[in-house]
Amino acid sequence: SANKGMAGGVPEVYYAKCDQEKVIPNQNFLTFIEDCVVDGILDFVLKDCPGIHSTKSGGDPIVLRPVIACFDNNKFFRSLIVADVFRPEIFVALEPFCKYNQTMTKLVLSGLSKHRYFNGSQQETIANVGRALSVNPYHSISVLDLAHTELSFEATCGFVDALEMWPHGLKVLNMSHCNMNKKSSTEILNVLQRNLAMPLTIEELVLDGN
Repeated sequence: SANKGMAGGVPEVYYAKCDQEKVIPNQNFLTFIEDCVVDGILDFVLKDCPGIHSTKSGGDPIVLRPVIACFDNNKFFRSLIVADVFRPEIFVALEPFCKYNQTMTKLVLSGLSKHRYFNGSQQETIANVGRALSVNPYHSISVLDLAHTELSFEATCGFVDALEMWPHGLKVLNMSHCNMNKKSSTEILNVLQRNLAMPLTIEELVLDGN
């Protein structure tokens, strides 16, 4: 069984959320977390987590919401990296994390539109992720990477709302190859100017490929 309190209480949260959603806990996930602790890994990379993708034998992939919920209030991991994970429910699962987490400094939501499930209906849920960040005055994210995730104007505006209310300095903003139109790119540049702290802290702004 997983050590109590491991990685900032991940097992306790995971078991509770699985019970709440009536799903069977995936022990391989907790073993993966334990390995991260032993190896001193503070970046949680979702695609490396066992069971994220369907198995070759046709087994069901791990249920995402209890996994992501482990990081809503987690103080052990320093970054959440969601890259090249083709699961349509990912954005809904990320909303509470963006609304409540106060300690992670890096959020990567990259390469999430390279799949047939990704369509117009997903754009509203992406926008909601941005809006969730906008109502979290205590988040610590200084690196935001959305590269290669398609953003409609609506989705872009969700992150514009977040940038407008950004509570501290942002060091890196990568929105390259997001298929943003000129109107979307202009909104991003305008909000960076409106939030007076942004020009003083941003070290890397990447908008190419749009």
